[in-house]
Amino acid sequence: MQRGVFATYMVPAASGYNTKGDHMRKRWMNAVFFSLVVLFAAQSASAGPQHVADDFMNALIKNGRRSGETYLLNSMVTIPDLKDNGRIGKWIVLPTPQKVDTQVVVGFFQGEVGGERVAFVWELVVKDDKISQINILHDGMNPLMEEAKLVKAFELKFQRNVIVPVNIPFAVSGFDGYMDEVNEGLFMYYRGESINGYLRVSVVPVVRDLTFFKAGLGKLITLKGGRKALYRPSKHLADELLFQHDGLQYTISFGHKKYLTKKFTQDDLIHVAESMH
Repeated sequence: MQRGVFATYMVPAASGYNTKGDHMRKRWMNAVFFSLVVLFAAQSASAGPQHVADDFMNALIKNGRRSGETYLLNSMVTIPDLKDNGRIGKWIVLPTPQKVDTQVVVGFFQGEVGGERVAFVWELVVKDDKISQINILHDGMNPLMEEAKLVKAFELKFQRNVIVPVNIPFAVSGFDGYMDEVNEGLFMYYRGESINGYLRVSVVPVVRDLTFFKAGLGKLITLKGGRKALYRPSKHLADELLFQHDGLQYTISFGHKKYLTKKFTQDDLIHVAESMH
């Protein structure tokens, strides 16, 4: 923390020194002194919340939840669930110019294929050198929250009902997806660090019967509940399973086939499809 050092200098009176001028100089010096005090106090105050936020994160990540709780203002403030602190590689604390008492903390996962990935974004409010409020702006620790937001946005925009996989044969460590507004498509990627790959689910409007997409070694199968599906194996590209539901066509695949550390079969695709309802 930067500190100011102030000194008062006595100026010897010269012959014929003007008393009124001396009074004005004193007022001027007092004004300057007061301005400097306000400036340094403001600098100290702006640095304070950032230090508190950084110290809080350091205690939480390195020493655990109980250590982090010592930085909370009271028992009404709760720390969001991180599930596994050891997965957080680093974090950064960013000030918010509009709110001097508020800091934004961005946490990153460590040791994942594909570079840094945001684990969470929190907004911390600091009061009396304590954390008085924690707001979750992004929760990468629970990637399926992002899935829910994207699906909801798609359903509202195109007035469709989308079904998503419930059973995924690996631990989901991240989720990415996007909408194709021109073609009314939805594309979702459930990433798995443990398999060095992802489950891809694409959703587009039905334009043709499934039999139109049958080629080569493709074969029609029946899923539980009587839903028809098309299995399309590929030697080099991803094996796919296609089915149609409520006016939408779904295509499921695991990728990238070349880099996957686990081999997935037709049964795995069927297992995923049958969990979608």
